[in-house]
Amino acid sequence: RDYQERAVEQLRALMRRGVRRVLLVAPCGAGKGAVLAYLTGQGDARGDSGLVRAHRRELIDDLHTRIVAEGVRAGVVMRGHPLADPGARVQVGSIQTAVHRALPPPQYVVFDEAHRSVAPSYQRIVGRYPGAVVLGSTASPWRSDGRGLGGLYEEVVVAATTRELMDRGFLCEYTGFGFGEPDLSGVRVVAGDYDQRQLGRVMGGSAILGDIVGRWRDTAGGCRTVVFAVNREHSRSIVADFVTAGVAAEHVDGKTQRDERAAILDRLRSGTTQIVSNVEILTEGIDIPAVGCVILARPTLSTRLAVQMVGRGLRPAIGKERLRIHDHAGVLWRHGLPDAERDYALTADVAKRRRD
Repeated sequence: RDYQERAVEQLRALMRRGVRRVLLVAPCGAGKGAVLAYLTGQGDARGDSGLVRAHRRELIDDLHTRIVAEGVRAGVVMRGHPLADPGARVQVGSIQTAVHRALPPPQYVVFDEAHRSVAPSYQRIVGRYPGAVVLGSTASPWRSDGRGLGGLYEEVVVAATTRELMDRGFLCEYTGFGFGEPDLSGVRVVAGDYDQRQLGRVMGGSAILGDIVGRWRDTAGGCRTVVFAVNREHSRSIVADFVTAGVAAEHVDGKTQRDERAAILDRLRSGTTQIVSNVEILTEGIDIPAVGCVILARPTLSTRLAVQMVGRGLRPAIGKERLRIHDHAGVLWRHGLPDAERDYALTADVAKRRRD
């Protein structure tokens, strides 16, 4: 796509100027993985070695598939992975493995979901390879405290905005519904966001749960839907209410076995399951264009998380005119609509802007 080509040329221009650490920003569904794979292929053609890092198995496997499709010999660095290839110039793997395993110094390091790259584990990788070019990619370039990523990256390239991609049909339009805002005055803030245990008690009230199911049945019944819940108990309560109402619904979280999680998402893709409620697992790297409704049942102070949750449903699909956003958590009111203008500067402090 032309905006991807434009982003590649901007990245190259910065590197020709000697910039060593660059951040690529593009909305969910803009094809960041395709850009990273293309750049990896170009580097491999020059004989450059590289490390490509992500934090979850699904992301690693997806990146490896894309990179191999570019004609690159690439190995996977992860314990017990069947695609290990120590002799390959390009190694795709997890952050955890990279921290604990010494590898030959690469010419470049790639961080997928780079909003995480201010964490100590990422910083140790950067410190280990001071001569490498660092390229990060993300849809939401803000830290958990709402600030930018200027502590690691020198320059940022914005491939496109959400509004631009909607106008051109690369992302679908949306209709947002705000179904009340919960009283969170008694919920404390921990590490920049609401305490999950206290938040779960507030959002798990029978009135809120009933409203989630009732509103969906009244206005979005039949849409394949992803629910963002507070914690495991809250998510399972939502699923139980949907099942009681005769709707096929399932739950996933970080402890759901990988094969089981894949099967659940396949049932959502096929329509066998209509509702999948999740806890902090479907905010990144999940591509299910058929999702026609996103239910926000998890209040958050994080603009990054808000953008990622809504972004899961913005991919276009045949027969899907627009995404329905059911907001039961005041997310849209606090963080703005999906196509709102946002500050992508490396020094952005969206937390301060919300307070102001």
